[in-house]
Amino acid sequence: MLERLDGFPDIQAVADPGGAKPSAWRTHRACLEALPADATHLLVLQDDAWPCDRFHQRALAVLEEKPARIVSLFVPGFSHIRRQVNIARKKGSRWIDLDARGFVPIVAVVYPADTVAAILTFADTIRMPLVRADDAVIASYCRATRTFPAAPIPSLVEHRDELPSVMRMPYGRGQPHRVAAWFADTVA
Repeated sequence: MLERLDGFPDIQAVADPGGAKPSAWRTHRACLEALPADATHLLVLQDDAWPCDRFHQRALAVLEEKPARIVSLFVPGFSHIRRQVNIARKKGSRWIDLDARGFVPIVAVVYPADTVAAILTFADTIRMPLVRADDAVIASYCRATRTFPAAPIPSLVEHRDELPSVMRMPYGRGQPHRVAAWFADTVA
């Protein structure tokens, strides 16, 4: 993955700080807390993410279009989301808004710096027993603040579900809910 991040000057690998049980939220939080003081945005990629070709240029273009939004660079192939992506494709749209009622896909996500601070403050105030799901915490924040994350289509990142990650061993390639509804590298 690091080879595909060429062009970013300040890449940092953040390890799971450890605990009694695996926790994607604990690791995601550590990434949020690692935001450099002078940063305008934070890009968080999970350990099993696979950025598209020319990722640096494409990610910067996304930030230019939606600088104040949470942007998910991966959209999974759940049937209702795939349907939304396909409708947008047919209309020639380059973006979809994500409904945060269930979860926010955060395999690869960009946060404005001020949003990072707000998420951390929010996470300290919510009462979720044994919070382990990073996407659930972010979805809770989005629902509470009426924030609608955006997602470019196609997704700029694929979810390498054949690789082990913080929470699980590999699932095996191709399960629709684990891979992108439409990945940029599949675009001719």
